[in-house]
Amino acid sequence: MNVIYDPADPQESPQSPAAGAGGPPALPCQEPSTHGCRPWARGEILAWAAVLLLATLAAVNAVSRQETAADKPDAGITFTLSARYLVGLHALVPQATGAQAAGETAEKSLFSELEKTAKSPTDRLRLAIVTGELLGKDAALERLDAVAADAPDLQADIDTAQALYADEEIPDFI
Repeated sequence: MNVIYDPADPQESPQSPAAGAGGPPALPCQEPSTHGCRPWARGEILAWAAVLLLATLAAVNAVSRQETAADKPDAGITFTLSARYLVGLHALVPQATGAQAAGETAEKSLFSELEKTAKSPTDRLRLAIVTGELLGKDAALERLDAVAADAPDLQADIDTAQALYADEEIPDFI
């Protein structure tokens, strides 16, 4: 026997015999009735589907916009500051004094750390230029050749740096 409990009717209670002859009361939404329980309308289903679709699209868009650290404009700031510090240290340490050994040890240590942080092609190009400042033009040209093989989009910058280190005329790109 399916009897729907009407909470608005004071005569019925879940324990009353009218509620199902001693059995558990029927839940309000088990059968369609006039109590406000109704199946979802087509518009409600479409509205929820649209909400879920928009939430999914927003999540996919947020994930696709995530950039790697190397692509962010400020990601190279650590590399840039370290490179400037290293070139400045190289210029300031006297080359003919007893401080030379300590300065060279610090330079080697900083240079190896700088090599580890050069992840992007742009940073590797900058590292080649720092190498030229510290180790000379032959080492710079060697690194520039390695960068040229991996980063064709930086070819104009690589050509300019190679021309400077090879004492050639700088190419005119304008």
